[in-house]
Amino acid sequence: MGDLLALLDALPAWPLLCDAGGRVVESWDPGGGRTPFPFPELGRRIDEVIPQPAGGVLLDAVRRCRTGGEPVTVAYEMGPPDRRRTYEARVVPLPRERVGVLSMDVTGHATVLEELRRSEERFRLAFMTSPDAIAINRASNGKYVAINEGFSELLGWQDHEVLGRTSLELGIWACPEERAAMIADLERGGRAKIEGRFRRKSGDIGIGLLSAALFEVDGAPHILSVTRDITAEREAERERRQLEEALRQSQKLESVGVLASGVAHEFRNLLQIIHAHVDLLRRHSPPESATGPFLQQLEQAVERGADITARLLAFSRRAEVRVQRIDANELVRGVARLLERTLPGAIRLELRLAADPLPVDGDPGQLEQVLLNLAVNARDAMPEGGSLEFASERIAAGQAGLLGGEELGRMDLAVLRVRDSGHGMDEVTLQSAFDPFFTTKGPGHGTGLGLSVAYGIVKAHGGRILCTSTPGEGTTFTVLLAAAHGRAPASLPAAPPAVQEGGQETILVVDDEPAILQALELLLSDHGYRTHTATSAEGALAVCREQGEGLDAVVMDLGLPGLGGEACLREIRRATPRAKVIISSGSAWAGWREAGATAFLTKPYPLSELLTTLRRAFAEAE
Repeated sequence: MGDLLALLDALPAWPLLCDAGGRVVESWDPGGGRTPFPFPELGRRIDEVIPQPAGGVLLDAVRRCRTGGEPVTVAYEMGPPDRRRTYEARVVPLPRERVGVLSMDVTGHATVLEELRRSEERFRLAFMTSPDAIAINRASNGKYVAINEGFSELLGWQDHEVLGRTSLELGIWACPEERAAMIADLERGGRAKIEGRFRRKSGDIGIGLLSAALFEVDGAPHILSVTRDITAEREAERERRQLEEALRQSQKLESVGVLASGVAHEFRNLLQIIHAHVDLLRRHSPPESATGPFLQQLEQAVERGADITARLLAFSRRAEVRVQRIDANELVRGVARLLERTLPGAIRLELRLAADPLPVDGDPGQLEQVLLNLAVNARDAMPEGGSLEFASERIAAGQAGLLGGEELGRMDLAVLRVRDSGHGMDEVTLQSAFDPFFTTKGPGHGTGLGLSVAYGIVKAHGGRILCTSTPGEGTTFTVLLAAAHGRAPASLPAAPPAVQEGGQETILVVDDEPAILQALELLLSDHGYRTHTATSAEGALAVCREQGEGLDAVVMDLGLPGLGGEACLREIRRATPRAKVIISSGSAWAGWREAGATAFLTKPYPLSELLTTLRRAFAEAE
């Protein structure tokens, strides 16, 4: 009996023994101080000795236990508000119609339970309201046991379609290897974080950032996964990289264009020297001279060199653009008629043009050159035949997206597409497609300037040219130009008739190339003109001031050392306003009329063209 009393004394609880009516018949608190109320008097009802409402809770538990014959557990609180404690009472039926009441202070335990309840509530709210896709799967078989609304919104699957099935059964992983990598990470460290592609119920593919962790539910391992949709972010990054690459390519081509322009200018000077001296040789040789065929070969070489420099200048956007209103559809039809006669029979030509006219403002010759260059590129990509398609459409302002860039995107666009079914280009080739002299053809097959010239012409027209290609699937070039409004003129004015070559006027010839200067002086002297020469802008101005009104014309190169050609022209106009000024240059200059020049000759030019230009200028002054 002593051992039993010692055990009761050691319990962190206090027992009461009540009769069927709830009166205390026996109590135990030998250590003292463990009851939250005065030690109860025997014979009094439990709700009379224990303060309310706790006493009423215990009395009700005693009666229910006695009536039902089963143990009853209840909780109650006691103590002042600032020191309130929580207790748990176990009420059990005993023989002889008695009931045992065992109370225990569970304040700390209750606090833990409350925190657990609150934590579970927070998890439930986070789980259900998170915009991210959250799921719980059994680790043993991968079956879903819970998903949230974010999961359904992202993937399109509802809970009744998902629960009890696996992600592999639903085809959610677009790349199952990514799931295997996640599982491997979980097995190694209990956590995983990967970026992967997922498949929606609709079949669309998205990109998600997935975090997963292992945890236990009722002793069984489960996987909690949270997936954030980053498809839009990755798409924006891809578009940003494309824009950065386009800017890098544009800057590279701009730098190459500046270099090409300088090379073309110097090369045209050399061609002008050859052309002028071939012309002089022909003029000073008898018609039956044996040198005639050799001179013809030289003239053809000059023409080919002039064509190459023209392409370089077109690429560098230094060539003059003669803008007029044209119908892009008619331009394509004209190119198609030419190609029908020149393309191999194994290449099928198709036109898919907009039903309405597609007016643009541009140089018809240069834009035709763009289409021909793209067609030649397509032809070379299909040695065994295939299809070449020209298509056109009009896109309203704001509908082109990133395709039109920041500036063109705000305009109505005329879109021309040249599509072939050839061998296509890989990524490395595509990056260099518009580079001057870049070619994948063998020696003797092309100069590598076709696409670079097309690029330069389109840029000079304020447009964009884009290229997409896949090896084995063909290539598509897209030309974007600002669409115009109104009809194109029916035809261009006819060229003026030729005039006589010689005269007796006084002419100043200015060029920093002595060979050109010598050839022009000899030519003009042979045709009756009185000549003065200068090799710099300062020298030219000195002659102008010396001759004054006695100077009838000035033939000058634009690229003069020292003061420069443009500044020299302005000073000449002040010094000799009556004189006609004819500008020559290897580069185009759109502002020569506004600067006061009478005419502009593009090097290399035949000497007969200079003589004709002089006579026209003098005739207009009469």
